[in-house]
Amino acid sequence: MIYVSQGHEKSVSLEIFLKSFLCQSSKVQNQVILYCYKETLIENLEFLKLKYSIYNKTVSIEHSKLSIKFIDKSGPQTLNCLSEILKEIKPEDFLLTLPSSKDQFGGYSGHTDFFRNHYNIKSLPMSFLCDQINISLLTDHIPLKEVSKKITKESIIDKINIFINGYKKLFNLKQITFSGINPHSGENGILGNEEENITNAIKELNNIHQIKFIGPIAADTLVFNKSFLNGPIIFSSHDQGLGVFKTISGFRGINITFGLPFIRISPDHGTAFDLYRKNEANYESTLYIFKFLENYV
Repeated sequence: MIYVSQGHEKSVSLEIFLKSFLCQSSKVQNQVILYCYKETLIENLEFLKLKYSIYNKTVSIEHSKLSIKFIDKSGPQTLNCLSEILKEIKPEDFLLTLPSSKDQFGGYSGHTDFFRNHYNIKSLPMSFLCDQINISLLTDHIPLKEVSKKITKESIIDKINIFINGYKKLFNLKQITFSGINPHSGENGILGNEEENITNAIKELNNIHQIKFIGPIAADTLVFNKSFLNGPIIFSSHDQGLGVFKTISGFRGINITFGLPFIRISPDHGTAFDLYRKNEANYESTLYIFKFLENYV
């Protein structure tokens, strides 16, 4: 099953989901269940001018049927929908979380931070997929001045072990390439010695996994070597990796979380509050997610 969490009620989340859902085959549609607030769903259906009728746990939209579980708790809609899903979802299922904002998570910085605390997996990595490149991050939503302090040999090994175990559930994995932390990967210590932590982590990972580990490679030119794209690339920080990924993927990117009891996916973009109710949101990323899921449902 594909469990879908509503996202922020004043964002483009339900718009991009509904438009993408209606493009799917009945085989895929029958695997989807949306957890949402009734009034929020109706508001979106009406401003999108979609013909609909709601009956019990199903909403008929145009010529499609969507399974629904309505939530009526007070409080942040994102977190309430997500919490209800976590009571039901099974390891073989997928969780599709629609975009939300940090104020919806009760003090956590977003979905990944919430999951780290909910499941007590502090090294849960943030990863991204598209047709041309797959990446993961050693650090994500922290200030740049904290990055080098957080990248220790132990933290690298923990995150990469989690990443590998999850990634191999979906893909073949023969190599992983690491970017450096400093410009030019430190130039043998001239610009910093933090790359030693990556080098030492790779030595230990070689004793654990039958995978080719490459790096650290200077991040500014790494993606120009096509051989490095034959496997995931591990970037050191959020903007170092996401700048490259978003440039390459455009709106065809997936934010994916490995290491949970299930696989969680999300569009690689935000809430676009300024487009709410305008019926103008680009839903290509959510379409791309459904195309990806066709292989597994």
